[in-house]
Amino acid sequence: MAQWGLAMLLAFSMATSVFAQETELVITKQPDAAYVAVADNGGTATLTFEVQGGENVSYQWYLSSDGTNENGTAIDGATESSWTTPSFDAQNNSSFYYCVATAGKKSVKSNVTMVAYTGLPTLYVNTPNGIEITEKDRWIDGTELTLKDAGNGNFEKVTTEFRGRGNSTWEQLKKPYAIKLNSKAEIMGMPKHKRWVLIANYLDNSFLKNHVAFYLSKKLEMDYTVDGKFVNLVFNGAYRGLYWLGEAIKVDENRVNINDGEDGMDDNKDKDFLIEMDTHFDEVAKFYTPIRKMPYMVKNDDYIVEDVLNEKGKKVKDKYGNTVTQVSTVGQARLERFQNKIAALENLLYPDYETNNNCKANTNNCSAPDESYADIIDVES
Repeated sequence: MAQWGLAMLLAFSMATSVFAQETELVITKQPDAAYVAVADNGGTATLTFEVQGGENVSYQWYLSSDGTNENGTAIDGATESSWTTPSFDAQNNSSFYYCVATAGKKSVKSNVTMVAYTGLPTLYVNTPNGIEITEKDRWIDGTELTLKDAGNGNFEKVTTEFRGRGNSTWEQLKKPYAIKLNSKAEIMGMPKHKRWVLIANYLDNSFLKNHVAFYLSKKLEMDYTVDGKFVNLVFNGAYRGLYWLGEAIKVDENRVNINDGEDGMDDNKDKDFLIEMDTHFDEVAKFYTPIRKMPYMVKNDDYIVEDVLNEKGKKVKDKYGNTVTQVSTVGQARLERFQNKIAALENLLYPDYETNNNCKANTNNCSAPDESYADIIDVES
């Protein structure tokens, strides 16, 4: 009888102990790593931290003193799961915050989040399911763009395609990006177009070298200067830094305004070429010059390339879903005519290349150029 009583007592004690255990708190919503407070909201940002698993959960938001969620000062009145920061203060334009949720003796902390205000427009990019951009050859369809603090230029949830861009710049920690809108649209007063770029300027600590060059180009009244504006970039909720949002270099009446060819033009008729000179040499229509071995790549390759078809007459796609192209027979003839013009120019610039071994070894040792090269190129330009 005594043994039975002891067993009952132990069982009751264990049951009471289990019943008394507090439920673990499970975080269901974290604040994003960073917010850019926008003027549209009075220079404020609303932060949210939510947990489940406990009764009578209380919340307390803190102003971090060291950028972590370990040391901070409790904010008076900030005792709900969502809290709106104070308006932008010119004396302190960025702050770090975190929240502590408590139920009984259990508590959990949110991640620390930075809230900043720069006075610049902010571009919010949200990819489907938060996909990270890891390739520059694959367009991510269904990406949404929202622009705030751009005055009359604000827009919300514009669907677009989005991918990485650049050559050496793509290898850096801060990535540049390309944007392809579903239809032509103005951005911040710049003329309508589908194609835009986000330049990271990662290798320029001043962020101003490109911008100053474009400014001088406009002052010198060059035929065309790409236009753009500085923006904050928030990518899938995380602040990515200062970017330059501007025009992609494309043939267009509002950009590089040259003859881009036309449907049905004669095979022996030529168009104007937009050329990129780049050692990556990764375009379809391309060639090296005969003397200097300069890499010429045609960027506006309409009427030069054609789609590659399989044995069933279907377009061949690469692993990213892009149509594979090749230089057509007609396109090759056009490309060769242009290549011959460049060769003729080089022959005038280095007139004794074929007969002077010192010139072949180093073109700086060549004789003075034949000045009739001025008949081929626009010297003033």
